[in-house]
Amino acid sequence: MAITLYGPITVEAGGAEWTFGEPVTGADLLALVAMETGSVDTERLTGAQCRAFDAYFMEAIRGWSGVNDASGLPVAFSAEVAREVPISVKVEAVCAALVKRAELSGNASRPDTEPI
Repeated sequence: MAITLYGPITVEAGGAEWTFGEPVTGADLLALVAMETGSVDTERLTGAQCRAFDAYFMEAIRGWSGVNDASGLPVAFSAEVAREVPISVKVEAVCAALVKRAELSGNASRPDTEPI
């Protein structure tokens, strides 16, 4: 049985570019939380939803550009620094990656709907 990999995927979110690989458990967790709650309102996330987005981000993030420190200098990608990315930016980046992944796989939803 053949599989299709859609990564790495690079998206823009929060004023930076984020590169994601293939998520495994993070995607499963995000889908499970979405099924349990019925929907995901990215403006009003529950604690479980925040943890699911964080898990997806931390598992799938492979790099970035446009992430700077307080003095405006570029910050090199590392898993340690990725933990410090604000959850609002993680949610925005993951949503953008989900939309792009759906487009690449031919499963994109209507433009006026959320990806999850």
